[in-house]
Amino acid sequence: MRRIALTLAVMAVMTTFVLPTRAADPAGEWRVEDGRAHIRTVLCAGELWGVVSWEHKPSIDAENPDRSLRNRPTLGLPIILGMNSVRSNQWEGSIYNAENGKTYRATVTQTRPDRLEIEGCVLSGWVCSGQDWTRVTRPPPSVGWASDADLCLRLGVGAGRAHERGLK
Repeated sequence: MRRIALTLAVMAVMTTFVLPTRAADPAGEWRVEDGRAHIRTVLCAGELWGVVSWEHKPSIDAENPDRSLRNRPTLGLPIILGMNSVRSNQWEGSIYNAENGKTYRATVTQTRPDRLEIEGCVLSGWVCSGQDWTRVTRPPPSVGWASDADLCLRLGVGAGRAHERGLK
């Protein structure tokens, strides 16, 4: 019996070191910490993007610093703005907060397959705040549901940066 247990233990340790690890996959549908919205994330040309895909209560981008954008709906609004991978489970770049109309330097870390940790900072990283997002099941495809490729095209990735084209 000890021999079987020892063999299983050795096999388990060897499997840990021999099998390739899967890179984190941040693409999907995520519920924000307070549950009031879902963010759909996609990888476009190697960058992480995220748009508001569901809201508990429809709202507009009322605090946007650009007055001409203050009446646009927040549904479909890009908030994760072309983040670059810095590790296998971490991306850095900018995130837009429609609640106050500000864009922050931010880090997105996938701590588990079903968890994203979002951290935005100001003052060169001296003051930071964050929240955890939970993966939710993506709704079934329906009329109006864009594929990841279509969403990347809508964001203008490859044809110009989305936040430079007024999608901020």
